[in-house]
Amino acid sequence: MARRKVRLHYIANESSRRTTFRKRKKGLLKKVGEITTLYDIKAAVIIYSPFDGEPKVFPSHPEVHEVLTKFRDMSQMDKTRKMVDQETFLRQRIDKVREQIRKLKRDNREKEITQVMFGCLKGRTLSDLEMKDLQDLNFIIERNLRELEIKQRDVDEQNADEQKQEENQENQLNQVQAESIVVELGLTTRNAFGEGTNRGVQQQHHQAAMESQSMEQWQYQMMQVTAQRQQHQQLFQQQPWFVDIMNPPSPQTRDFLHPLPPL
Repeated sequence: MARRKVRLHYIANESSRRTTFRKRKKGLLKKVGEITTLYDIKAAVIIYSPFDGEPKVFPSHPEVHEVLTKFRDMSQMDKTRKMVDQETFLRQRIDKVREQIRKLKRDNREKEITQVMFGCLKGRTLSDLEMKDLQDLNFIIERNLRELEIKQRDVDEQNADEQKQEENQENQLNQVQAESIVVELGLTTRNAFGEGTNRGVQQQHHQAAMESQSMEQWQYQMMQVTAQRQQHQQLFQQQPWFVDIMNPPSPQTRDFLHPLPPL
C-alpha cells in the first residue's frame, strides 16, 4: 500500500507537534548516518528546537566542526551555488506545479479535439467551432496522418522482410527437393564430407585414373621384357647356341612374347 502524502503545514497542537518532531528528528539522523556510511562522505546535522535544552549535533562535535570549517573556507560562489532560502524553495515549487497544470491543460485540450474529430467522422458539423478550435483540429488530424504514414511504412517494411524470408525458405526447400530427386535417380553421390558430386564427372575421373594406371602397368611390363631380352642376348654371346637347347628355360620364365633370335 502506498504511503499517504503528508500535507506540509504548521501543527497547531503542541503535544502532537512535539511527538511528530521527535519522530522526524530520529528519521533524519538515521538517513544522514546511512548516507555517510553508504557513500563515504562527510555530513553534519545541527538541530535547535524548543523541546530540547541543547542543540542536537550529529555525528559528533569534532566532526561537525571539521565540516563547518571546510564550508567556511570555500568561496562565496561555491557556497551559494546550490543554496536556497525559503522564498526560493517555494518559488521553485510553484513553478513546478504550474508546469504540471500546463501539461494537464494541454492533454485535456488534445483529448477534447480528438473527440471532436471522431464526432466529425460520425457526421457532426463544424459550424459551431471557433477558429482556434479549427486550427487545433487541423493540427490533430495532420499529426494522426503522419503517425499513420509512419506505421504504414513500418508495416510495409516488415511485410517485405517476411516475404523475402519466405522466398529464401522456398528456394532452400526447392533446392533440397531437387537434390533429393537427383539422389533418388542416382545422378549424384555423397563424399566423406557430405558434399554432393556429379556421378558423370565422377565416372570420367575414375576412367581417367584407370587408363593412367593401365598405361603405367604397360610401361612397367615393357621395361621388364626389355631387360629380359638384353639378358638373353648377353648369355647368347657368351655361351654356344646349343646350351639353350640342352638347358631350355622353364615355362614360367620363358619369354613367349619375344623368343630368342634365330641361329
